[in-house]
Amino acid sequence: ILDSRYFMYERQEAHEKMIETAKQSLTLAKAVSDKELQDELMIANSYNNLAIAYEAVDSLALAEQYYLNSLAINRRFSEDRSYELAQNYNNLTGVYWKRGMKKEAFDAIEKAITINRLGNDYLALSDNYHNKAMAFEEFKQYDEALSNYQTSIQTLVPSFQSKSVYDLPDVTNIPANLKPALTESLQEKADVFLKLHQQSKALEDLQAATTIYELISKLIDQIRLDFDSDESKSFLTKKAKGIFEKAIQANLELFETTKDQQYLVTAFDLVERSKALILLDAVKENQAKIKVGIPASIIERERSLKTEIQNLEQQLFEAAQDQEDSTQVIRADLIAVERALEKWIDSLETNYPEYHQLKYSTQLASVSDIQEKLLRPNQGML
Repeated sequence: ILDSRYFMYERQEAHEKMIETAKQSLTLAKAVSDKELQDELMIANSYNNLAIAYEAVDSLALAEQYYLNSLAINRRFSEDRSYELAQNYNNLTGVYWKRGMKKEAFDAIEKAITINRLGNDYLALSDNYHNKAMAFEEFKQYDEALSNYQTSIQTLVPSFQSKSVYDLPDVTNIPANLKPALTESLQEKADVFLKLHQQSKALEDLQAATTIYELISKLIDQIRLDFDSDESKSFLTKKAKGIFEKAIQANLELFETTKDQQYLVTAFDLVERSKALILLDAVKENQAKIKVGIPASIIERERSLKTEIQNLEQQLFEAAQDQEDSTQVIRADLIAVERALEKWIDSLETNYPEYHQLKYSTQLASVSDIQEKLLRPNQGML
């Protein structure tokens, strides 16, 4: 119960309540007199949760202390706790670079990477490289930061192996659970290009950032359609708005520099997409379903097709990682289910247009639409 409450507070960013709940959990775990394996692991988890909460309020010395307490227990059961060990080292990396402890930060993240490579935990491994890149970025080693963000992205997209930090992956058929992590690594990579541009004023760095933001915009549209998942909800409500703000600013700066109207058009499009996400955050989906009278069988069909697609995307990702011959068969199955979903969505547009518009439309008004349909000759819009 306490763990569930802790994670609820974490989603709400209620940090003081996170600290209070983690302390309660730790007290209960320590109160058990018979220190069997499960009790020790509960104590380790409580220390880790407490450290996360203290790090969130920038009490870095306390965060380090509790991460190390958790690490000490997990080391004693290393064969059964490889995931938790890697998590401890990954978390310590963030604390160390925030405290300016460069050597300790890179020592910790290399240990996390070694553990996750052995365990083939690709999502965790991508997070390790992401954290390593953030450490390089904090120490203003931007070339190394870009290289590690690139490796983080490649870990999530096995087919993408370009060494050029200016190249970007194909984001088609990315498993839904990987999209938020991929978007964050792309965003951080764009941020580094913006920092390089601030230093050198090189146009290619600013253009590289806007190209990445364009790809991120496509990913956010995909995440929006995956809105059923917890990862999608959390990402859209916490991260996407800030990404759009940076993307808009970068395109406006490019317009000021080059006077190319296309950058102004792109900035307008991004403003509209940002507004759409704000509206999406306000939608109560169950109420919407009731309002337009969607039968339960229709909703179940939607859920079934999406679940099947997500499972096949995950299978395809794993098969590609292991270089198995089954990838072509899985890809064919995935295409077939995606087409079935497309047909189902088309039928929604005919039979339940309000629900289709609410849930699946990503079309936004463009500058040319407004000019053609709303404005008279010699009129403008502010």
